[in-house]
Amino acid sequence: MRYFYKELVQTHLYLPNGKRFPFDDIGNSEGVWATDEPYLIGEAEKAIRSGKGGLVEISQSLYDDLIKKKIASPSQNDLERNQRLNPAPRLAFHPQEVFGKAEPAVAVVTAERTEKPDPVTIPTKKDFKRPRTGRP
Repeated sequence: MRYFYKELVQTHLYLPNGKRFPFDDIGNSEGVWATDEPYLIGEAEKAIRSGKGGLVEISQSLYDDLIKKKIASPSQNDLERNQRLNPAPRLAFHPQEVFGKAEPAVAVVTAERTEKPDPVTIPTKKDFKRPRTGRP
């Protein structure tokens, strides 16, 4: 059995056939993986030699310690899963019942405007003067 460790487990490492390496997320964006399949071990060794994916081979004792750490502290994914399965209870009352109906921040004007606005004047060529530069 060979044991592997990967940082940034969210950044997947792919096999030549298009499938992902099956890492177990242990929290803190770290993943571990154990296998005894020769094909997967050979592909993992290729990735280690080429420096792809941040893959490192680890010992069995370190693998066991990391798995125990995962069991001891739930990962963010576990917390999110628990929140989806057990959502927070909803309020038994409506906020309007407690605080009352909201008043408008600005008074609403209902009277129509009787005055017409001044028409916009469009400047003509005579309104523009040549800029003064240099000596007067």
